Amino acid sequence: MGRIKPPGTLRILLGSATAYWLSDILNPGFVAIAVLIVLFCPVFYFDKLTEEPDELDDFKIPTDEQVLAIIEAKEAEAAALEAQALAESEELESETEDEQESEQEQLESIETTELEKQTVTPTNIAQEK
Repeated sequence: MGRIKPPGTLRILLGSATAYWLSDILNPGFVAIAVLIVLFCPVFYFDKLTEEPDELDDFKIPTDEQVLAIIEAKEAEAAALEAQALAESEELESETEDEQESEQEQLESIETTELEKQTVTPTNIAQEK
């Protein structure tokens, strides 16, 4: 939110004089408004004395070289992250291939044991009795 700029002292005094002048022409109630406006002069004066520096005064605009350096650093960081993600995906692919091979070997060994049980040999007949 932007800062509010209070009116200057001359504008306050002119506004007060105008309100007093209008009290003669329009309504006597403008005298109270003129007095209130004049009484605000010290408030605005001390507010200007105790004014804190604006936050944007300390803001420094980066040079073109600094901006380019920041962009290059971000691109390098993105490339490193991309390479890391690629390496992890290749590692996962090799793990899944190894797992698939081991599963196939287990299935083949199970099938061979079942086939051995189904074939009729003298040792199987002896084991069943």
